[in-house]
Amino acid sequence: MQTNEVLSFCSRRHALHVTIIRGRNISGRDAWRKPQCYVQLRLPSASSETFRTSAVRNSANPTWRQTFTFYIHTTLKNVMELILFDDDRTVNNQISSLCVDLGGLKMGGREREKIVLDEKKRMLLEVEFFLEKSESHPHPVFTNGVLMARQCWKVQVCVLHLRGLPAEGIHSHAIVLSAPDSYERIASTTKRKGAEPVWDEYFTFHTDSGRDNLLFVTLHDTSHMGLQVDLNLTATDSASPILRLGFCLSDGEKDFLKRRAKIAALAFTKVLNHQTISKSCRVPVVAVLGSGGGVRAMTSFYGSLSGLERMGILDCIAYAFGVSGSNWALATIYQDPCWSTHGLDSAIHELRARLTGGKLNLLTSDWLRHCRDALRDKEARGLRTCLTDLWGFVLEWMLYGQENPARLSEQQEAVRHGQNPYPIYAAVNVKRDVESCKFSEWVEFTPHEVGLPKYGAFIPARNFESEFFMGHMVRQHPEPPLHYLLGLWGSAFAKSLRDLFNDLLKKQNSPDGKQDTEKQEPLVDRDLAQVSLQSKDLTELTGVTVPASSARGIAEEALSIEVSTPERFIKQVLHEALGTRLSVSHVPNFLSGHFLVQNFEQFPDFSPWKDNSCDHHSNQLSPFMKKLHLVDAGLSINLAFPLAQRSQRRAHLILSFDYSWDKPFEALKQAAAYFSEHHVPFPSVDVEADSHGELRECYLFEDQGNASVPLVLHFPLVNQSFRNFTQPGVPRRTKIEQEDGDFKVFVRCSPYSTLDFRYTEREFDRLVKLARYNVLNNAALIHKALGKAWNRAQRKKLG
Repeated sequence: MQTNEVLSFCSRRHALHVTIIRGRNISGRDAWRKPQCYVQLRLPSASSETFRTSAVRNSANPTWRQTFTFYIHTTLKNVMELILFDDDRTVNNQISSLCVDLGGLKMGGREREKIVLDEKKRMLLEVEFFLEKSESHPHPVFTNGVLMARQCWKVQVCVLHLRGLPAEGIHSHAIVLSAPDSYERIASTTKRKGAEPVWDEYFTFHTDSGRDNLLFVTLHDTSHMGLQVDLNLTATDSASPILRLGFCLSDGEKDFLKRRAKIAALAFTKVLNHQTISKSCRVPVVAVLGSGGGVRAMTSFYGSLSGLERMGILDCIAYAFGVSGSNWALATIYQDPCWSTHGLDSAIHELRARLTGGKLNLLTSDWLRHCRDALRDKEARGLRTCLTDLWGFVLEWMLYGQENPARLSEQQEAVRHGQNPYPIYAAVNVKRDVESCKFSEWVEFTPHEVGLPKYGAFIPARNFESEFFMGHMVRQHPEPPLHYLLGLWGSAFAKSLRDLFNDLLKKQNSPDGKQDTEKQEPLVDRDLAQVSLQSKDLTELTGVTVPASSARGIAEEALSIEVSTPERFIKQVLHEALGTRLSVSHVPNFLSGHFLVQNFEQFPDFSPWKDNSCDHHSNQLSPFMKKLHLVDAGLSINLAFPLAQRSQRRAHLILSFDYSWDKPFEALKQAAAYFSEHHVPFPSVDVEADSHGELRECYLFEDQGNASVPLVLHFPLVNQSFRNFTQPGVPRRTKIEQEDGDFKVFVRCSPYSTLDFRYTEREFDRLVKLARYNVLNNAALIHKALGKAWNRAQRKKLG
């Protein structure tokens, strides 16, 4: 945690007394009776507990005068939630809610507020706040300007034995330990019999040193009082945190950039025909961005990178960013640590074999056992499984044809010597009840780290999915396999798993790879057995409400079906429950235990959305969430511009390849709007004035008067001159050549739909050649942009 970006100091807790005095003109949901009101209080920055007043019966003007005390650090963002309820016998009806920012309270002063709940009805709540100065022991705190953490205590509790039970007792007993403000919260011993049972069992609680840490000890399932439990307790400071607080790049990425700059300098010498390059020259940062778009995007990105390779400019590129399908391309390419040296021809040939070959091996007993065992193992470790896991298995077999144990952190070998561009895979963190276009936080996956740049918090890539508290890893899980991340990064398809399996089987059985889907019965009845899903998972993750009894029946039936005859199970699960879009991936929140700093919104590196209400209600932000909800970044912006233009990276030249189905400039315009709101330099995107009729193969966007604005070369996926040329300057002459170029990508009944996962060999070859050609045909413009980027980098260095 300790970096040059982290400030360390000591902070005292002070007592905050909150008195709920009275309500006025309170009306409930039922007009025929007076409400029975009570107020609920939450202050997440001080306590994980929820407090409430007593209920005042049958009164529209209830009086409580009840005081609650919280111990707060004034350096934190303290926002109190007050919720007024009508205590109905059948359901607690919420009347109104409000949040009170306590940052303006003065020490030692009493402030009474009459908070208007409904101006029209003149409904209000009267509350008094009193902040009392305390001389409590100061606690060390650490902050990066947005997040704050305190010392983490590791408390070990040994339950020895119990005394005082009746001698004639024959029941088994267990001790339950509860520490509400710890990460673990609750633990229980095994059950023991006897009048004085002995356990000698150890439990660990990770707690916040800046809170009142209480341990509650109860005897499970008994009414006995006055019993004696012997415990041993030890508390120690946890080891140094693993989570890195700070907005700077990781050490691994910094080291890469130093090595890559030397390689890029030599490459620029060749590209720009310079005799030599002075050591004092600044090498511009060039980034390549690939959009989402399923297998179409993956295949096209291979072609685009192949074009850059044939131009001889791969070594000029520092970064490769992916979204969704482009992430699939990068993940498979980086299996070869020296891919840019070896070339992409072999990798393209392998991908062609995978996407155009038979798929029956996807639906085999071995594959089903592989899925079942992996899901069971993950659930046994306490992690949630969902459709993203299953989708990852489908991608694993589609792209590799076998089990692939590769991990993201292993790609460090591919950048250790600066030999390839640095890969960065994008996802976004969303909220379940807010549209992703209104709330999404960018998450970056690199070979070294996974993190949320918005908060300046990063963990080692090998520890993704492990559980963290206050920056400390409290429970380690194995690094997830790369195929799980493939599913996470590309989880936004409206295509259901049911339709995908139909598609794979129908194309497999068709001589030309295509078949009329309306003439056949669904072919889902194949080999998907023994996948256990809980009712709440099915409901939360798919949006389909499934009765608990039905879910249990499906799971129980799965365990009784032989792998060789799974027809009934796949039909039930996929047809009844999984017939919607692929799901959100719920992962442990590595921000857990951190809090937001007072005035964090004003920190330069924090990037809130102006129209996003969540960013202006701190208790709704990610540090207070139990889980992160990660999805396809294409649900936000279909090109990872926000990651490429972090202030610590700021590329001089961006080559963006957009393989979106429609609106080829939408992601670019969204990025421009994003940067305008966050005051980040970016060129104006005026496509209408720059295009005359049909789309061009490449567009250059720049601000000639401002060297801090990056150059953007934008490549829509369009078939223009490729229709008439096999290579730049080489016309199509034969009928076969002319037919090979005569196609459109984005038309009705196109084989390149986002929902198509298989191609014929001809379809695959056409797409790769088209993407490659569009790069090669604009080599002059690319070289010109590289020259401009070089000159701008030098001017910026001199400036």
